[in-house]
Amino acid sequence: MRKVFFLLFILMFAISCSNDEDEKADISINSSHIMHNGHEFVDLGLPSGLLWATCNVGAYSPSETGGYYAWGETKMKEVNNYNYESYKWDYVNSYTYSGEFSKYNTSDKKNTLENSDDVATVLWGSGCRIPTYDEYKELYTNCTWTKVFYNNIYGYIIEGHNGNFIFLPAAGIISHVSGNFPNPSTTIQAYSSVPCYWSSSLVVNENEYAYSFSDSYSGLEQRLRTEGLTIRPVLDK
Repeated sequence: MRKVFFLLFILMFAISCSNDEDEKADISINSSHIMHNGHEFVDLGLPSGLLWATCNVGAYSPSETGGYYAWGETKMKEVNNYNYESYKWDYVNSYTYSGEFSKYNTSDKKNTLENSDDVATVLWGSGCRIPTYDEYKELYTNCTWTKVFYNNIYGYIIEGHNGNFIFLPAAGIISHVSGNFPNPSTTIQAYSSVPCYWSSSLVVNENEYAYSFSDSYSGLEQRLRTEGLTIRPVLDK
């Protein structure tokens, strides 16, 4: 019976988001929402007790992709600026490639974003943050993932063992594409069939990359820190 209700909800949710007015409505997925700093979080019954937000940073409803951010940056940029030259933590010496960023590098040994560099904390307030590598792994292995397409976007309904769930839109990425200097190109691969979200965890000994979540393989992969990805905040219970 619950599955039937669940599918009916998906249909109603798709219809309710079909016009601009409803698109920015405060859509309730569960009756068990927890409000924090004006944002909604859901208890999915995870072993850690971690709460997951119902929307992305910069989104007004669960089906909106929200903003795109480079790893460790707290402001959006023009599409063509998701590159090394415009990256906040560019190389120590940008004229001589050293492979060492100015922060979160092999020297300072910082492998997790600090609050001041966590866009979820900066924009949503204390307590809200970007999930770590292990927290995305927990979400991937402890919930049921159902791929759906509605409201003109692919995404996943992620249901916990307690019956609560969230929707994660497949937001794609803003990716720098190599080209002949000085005219490399940048493309936006948004509204794709694959979700791509930043974690707050840097790849150890590979400081050029940070871990992101997608639905491929184990759900986790490495991406260049300069690329633009979306953010789904979490809150400790």
